[in-house]
Formats: sequence, C-alpha cells, structure tokens
Amino acid sequence: MSFPYQPFYCEENAFLLMDESPVSGLEPWLVFVSNSSRSVLMFHQSAGDNESGCVIWDYHVFVLARADQTVWDLDCSAGFPLSVEQYLAASFADEVPQTWHPRFRAVPAAAARRGFSSDRSHMLDAEGNYLKPPPPWSAIFHGANTLPRLLDMDHDDPSVEWLPPALDLNAFACWAGEPDSLK
Repeated sequence: MSFPYQPFYCEENAFLLMDESPVSGLEPWLVFVSNSSRSVLMFHQSAGDNESGCVIWDYHVFVLARADQTVWDLDCSAGFPLSVEQYLAASFADEVPQTWHPRFRAVPAAAARRGFSSDRSHMLDAEGNYLKPPPPWSAIFHGANTLPRLLDMDHDDPSVEWLPPALDLNAFACWAGEPDSLK
C-alpha cells in the first residue's frame, strides 16, 4: 500500500490518510499525542536512533480506525495497520518518567476536516527556513492555525465542539478498544 507521506509531517500524513482506501471506510479518527512538556517517548518509530526505534517527539499524530480497532501510523517501524493493543504495546513503555507520559486527543474525521488547520509555522527556523523539507502538497490551512490548540493537552475547551478532551494512556487504550464509547 502506498499513501501520501512526508517524513516529519505526521499530522498532514495522517490527515490525508483518513481519506485513503481502505482507511476512509473504517471510521477514521485523527489522534494527536503530546503532553505538557512536549516530549513523548515512543518506540518503533522510523525516525528512531537505534534498533528499538526510540525517539522523543514533541508530538505525534496517527489514524485510529474505530470500525476495526486498528492504528495506521505511517511512521511506525513495527508496521501498519496494527491492532490498538499491538500498537500501544509497541509504541509506549510502561515504566518511563512522568515527563514522557503521553496524552491523547482523538478527533473524528468529520470534525478534523472542519477544525484541523496548520500553517506549518512550527516547522520554520528563526530565519523562516524549513527545519525539514516540506511535503509537495499545499499546507492544510483554513485561516487559523489550530494545531497548537490540539496539542495543548493541559487545557480542554468544552466551548469548541470539535475539540475532545485529552486522555492519558490507560483511558485512551480503554476508549480505543471499545468501538461504542465516546462517540
């Protein structure tokens, strides 16, 4: 399977993946992973430095297919799709410092299409040069950069209808493994 992909632009890769077959027919959700320190330890990532694929991301984004409870992470070196249980076990360690604990914000595809927007400014250095080569497609930008709000795992905003609450690893695992919960 081949999908639109650009290294280091996980949010755009995942956003575009939601509309690709077979993912589009599996009730896709865009899942943002970060925390208050903007440092999440993940394993089996293609950008990882060693054989475990260990990397500390400021944030990461993947697609959860709720219909069959699979995770589609184009950066996962353990493969894709994986079951939710396989993905979480491969990607997150049990015993890590609190600083690296992940928080998750899962947004259904329809709400993500309405609410997600990134101007790629987080990928620019002080002189306005890209830190990593940008994708060949246009930025997914709809007038306001909402990526920072999606990554702010410390502040839930119930006034924003498409912005779901942030969940810790255990709560996300329970929710993602139960197809009828939190719809």
